[in-house]
Amino acid sequence: MEIGNYHPDPGVATKAMEAQYNIHLNTIVGNVESDPRGFYQFIKSRPTDAVGITSLKSDGKMLTDLDKAQCLSDYFGCVFTVEKPAAVSLGASSFPDMPDILVTNPSVLELLSSLDTKKSVGPDSISPQVLKEARHQIALILTFIYNQSLSSGVVPDDWCTANIFALHKKDPKDLAENYQPISLTSICSKILEHIVYSSISRFLENNSILAPRQHGFRTGHSCEAQLVYAINDWAKALDHGYQSDVAIFDFFKAFDSVPHWH
Repeated sequence: MEIGNYHPDPGVATKAMEAQYNIHLNTIVGNVESDPRGFYQFIKSRPTDAVGITSLKSDGKMLTDLDKAQCLSDYFGCVFTVEKPAAVSLGASSFPDMPDILVTNPSVLELLSSLDTKKSVGPDSISPQVLKEARHQIALILTFIYNQSLSSGVVPDDWCTANIFALHKKDPKDLAENYQPISLTSICSKILEHIVYSSISRFLENNSILAPRQHGFRTGHSCEAQLVYAINDWAKALDHGYQSDVAIFDFFKAFDSVPHWH
């Protein structure tokens, strides 16, 4: 006898729960294009390894706790390229000089309004939610700091620090060299980085400085589009009996070894 959704047989109740779960799962997967956030939230909610970074090997020893952090810190520090800032002579250029970047209060206000409140905080512990809610009160202050920083060429010391998160990239997890450092910096500094990046990109695009086939880090370009162009060129060469030579460069840990000056 069944009353409502009550199942006296535990096996029947379990099957009913499994059926409901499968329906829920199919809904999430089926709506992945219209609701990608819901899909990724479901994936992130799945049980994962709570241990974090496993014990690391160094000089034949197994490291745990603070020794792991020191091992990763030493490794991340040693792969940086140590160079002295020096003036580089580029010679004459046929392109115009890039004008100074001027940050305006409306642009900062717009960037604060579009902040993703789910982003991680930096060393200053100022959350994007706070910045977004208080944007009308702090936009003018940030605008002044940004313009001062750009005109003087000096970044505030607090924006030069970061919380480092070690992300496993490949191969065994017990070797420090298989991890990549992810820097969680101040959100305020990220806004300034966005302003500088957007200004430089816009100048390069408007003056046609970048080659048409340069696809890296450009709006409206992608690895897939670049691959289509390459395959098309190779196919044409094959059709006409031409020789095709391909040179591939693998910059090992390129982003990990970039010089850090401040």
